[in-house]
Amino acid sequence: MRPLSQIWAYCEGRTEKQYIEDLANYVGRRLIHVEVTGQVGVPLSVVSAAKQKLKELKARSTKRGASSFDTQFTVWAVFDRDAHDSYDVALETARTSEVAAVYSNPCVEIWAIYHLENDDRDPPLERRGAQSRLRELMPSYSHEGNPYFDFLAMHLHYQSALIRAGRCVARCVADGRIGGCPSTNMYLLTEHIAGTSGRPDEREQRAVELQRRIAEIESLPEFVLGDPQLHSTRSELFNRLRAIKK
Repeated sequence: MRPLSQIWAYCEGRTEKQYIEDLANYVGRRLIHVEVTGQVGVPLSVVSAAKQKLKELKARSTKRGASSFDTQFTVWAVFDRDAHDSYDVALETARTSEVAAVYSNPCVEIWAIYHLENDDRDPPLERRGAQSRLRELMPSYSHEGNPYFDFLAMHLHYQSALIRAGRCVARCVADGRIGGCPSTNMYLLTEHIAGTSGRPDEREQRAVELQRRIAEIESLPEFVLGDPQLHSTRSELFNRLRAIKK
């Protein structure tokens, strides 16, 4: 049986590539085709490569004889802030196209930290600090020697990572700093992969969890009084829920 949906991801480095492939293998590929390209370059190069693939996929989908599979695709650009001059331009370029930007500021290591940190501290605001903290939390990781995440160790705490990452993104959005530090919206891609993997039981579990978290937020007095961060977080959770139930 052919996959029903295509997911194409272009990544700045090899850490992100390995993690995304591990996730796709974990949730199963019965109904999805996941293609990941790593070490594409600086953020703007990543977005440019993703835009080119999107153009190719659109052209293929309009050809005579195109199947339903040819019309079902998403293209993602995955990159870090690091010290790249093109970070802000890459975010804006992706925003004005149909490429989905997955950013991490200062670096993708904070996504792993969100899984493994035992408290709600923000991750370090610069990449070397984040890499050092992750090494403490994940001994197998080394930015220089083994820059790969222990996927199973992380995935045990996936729901906690969603909450922590969502809070930081909501804080940045409320402050008018989309893509600011510290934040990562890696969960947009992970939820998309998991939500289209063809496992109804897991999708239903995620939906129930999202509904629970939305209800908790809506019951808070601060939410009723109009706290912008809580409203932003609630909107983000609702969007994820809607995507799962499509």
